[in-house]
Amino acid sequence: MEILRAKGKGKLGKPERFRGEVYLNDLASVPLRVLRVQFSPKSRTHWHKHPSGQILVIVSGKGRVGIESKGGQQTVREVRAGDIVLASPGERHWHGAAPDDHMAHVAIHVNSDWESGFLKKPD
Repeated sequence: MEILRAKGKGKLGKPERFRGEVYLNDLASVPLRVLRVQFSPKSRTHWHKHPSGQILVIVSGKGRVGIESKGGQQTVREVRAGDIVLASPGERHWHGAAPDDHMAHVAIHVNSDWESGFLKKPD
């Protein structure tokens, strides 16, 4: 058995992957990547997808997730502490904090395909 602990705030997220102040604690990387991610209000990821899907466990605060449908439409949903988000393999999405609250989640996935820029501002 192993106990994984986040170390402080973590590393500041790269601007080519995040908008705003986002901190990442990489808890485990083999074979699954497990990260604790903390978002400041209004911060979020860029659009991305995971070939094997992704699980997000919202541990604190309030946030939003954006999902692109097959027709190219964007749907934005609110999430809060206790919610679990299941992104399907290859589903294009983003996630981050609500405009008025911090949000932290644990992200579990195998790999990511990142895109730079934004198609639509979420707030």
